[in-house]
Amino acid sequence: MVTFTAALAATEAVRTTAPVWQAPALAAAVAAIAMGAAHLVAAPWRDRLHAERAAKRLVDDEFAHLRRLHAVTDQLDLGIELAERESDVLTVLGRAIATLFEDRENALLLAPTGGSGVSWSIASFAEGLAEPEPIGFQARCGALSTRRTVRTDRTQALDACPHAQGDDDVSSICVPVWVGGENFAVVNSRGAPGDLPSDDEIRVVEMAARRAGARIAALRTERVGHHDDVARDALTGLPNHTAASRRLRDLFDDNARFALALCDIDGFAGYNDRHGAAAGDLALRLFAEVMGATLRPGDIVARHSGDRFLAIIRGCTAAQAQSAMERVREALVLELADQELAPFTVSVGIAESGSAERVEDVVESADVAVLVAKREGGNRVLLGDFSKVAAARLDDLG
Repeated sequence: MVTFTAALAATEAVRTTAPVWQAPALAAAVAAIAMGAAHLVAAPWRDRLHAERAAKRLVDDEFAHLRRLHAVTDQLDLGIELAERESDVLTVLGRAIATLFEDRENALLLAPTGGSGVSWSIASFAEGLAEPEPIGFQARCGALSTRRTVRTDRTQALDACPHAQGDDDVSSICVPVWVGGENFAVVNSRGAPGDLPSDDEIRVVEMAARRAGARIAALRTERVGHHDDVARDALTGLPNHTAASRRLRDLFDDNARFALALCDIDGFAGYNDRHGAAAGDLALRLFAEVMGATLRPGDIVARHSGDRFLAIIRGCTAAQAQSAMERVREALVLELADQELAPFTVSVGIAESGSAERVEDVVESADVAVLVAKREGGNRVLLGDFSKVAAARLDDLG
């Protein structure tokens, strides 16, 4: 490489031997040589300076990203600690994920009790959660089946979660949420194909899922502690009759609008005799799963007694509840088609809270509707009529 000193020496040699009339040309040559030499000397330093500045920007960006992750984590911890209801915990979790992944589509996918599939999707935004949308009956999720985070560059890949394979080709992560050791929900985030969150971001999501699940478990323990007689049915995992009755009365006393659906499995005693008690237990568990997967996340599903179940469908009329229970009946048919279990049907009676003077009247009206549905052949959903309740009372007196 030509050094600046060598360039000056060469210039001096030319100057001492060149005639006077060549002075202007000589001056131009000197300037050109000097500029070239200066460029050769300065270029490496300039490139090094640019590289150092670029590296500093990368470090600054990384620190800013880490500070943002810590800020989201701190806000999440406090928000979950202050949450007093399960819905509040889900809202905090959903908002945190949406804040973390601003340029991605985020959702909470809810799982039926003990299931390895998801049935409801709740879109998550920094401002809050959208209304739940049905996915279908227990679309399987690898995060629930394997109990670990599942990430895929493209949802059209063979190893992508089944619940995402029918969608557009996107990148996806699924992080499971457990409550008391049982599958509860999945945190799902989708983005451009091949564009997955960083390992640090995924670790934050996994931490958020663990803390949300622990908080929900603690809230449930607190509720049981306040009401020692409140428990879950051992066979189905649903709330038992006592828990459902207390919730039903609380809603009625608060003048909340709801519809009550009572459900009986048609001919269950004969089903048990023909297929055995084990098959009967499987039928009860299957129907519990179908109800939980088909009704909305905020609705209450419980086992009343024996082969009777109930659903408290909040904020709707009897006609709307009838449509919801028709979907349950249809979902049961579809699920039985994929099972080796002997088929069975259900009869459903529905009553609305608004027309009743006592909560007992709501229950009795739904009960009469179930009896009428069975007498008409079963496998149907009927609305209760308070006039029929009065007629039934007169028959009893007669």
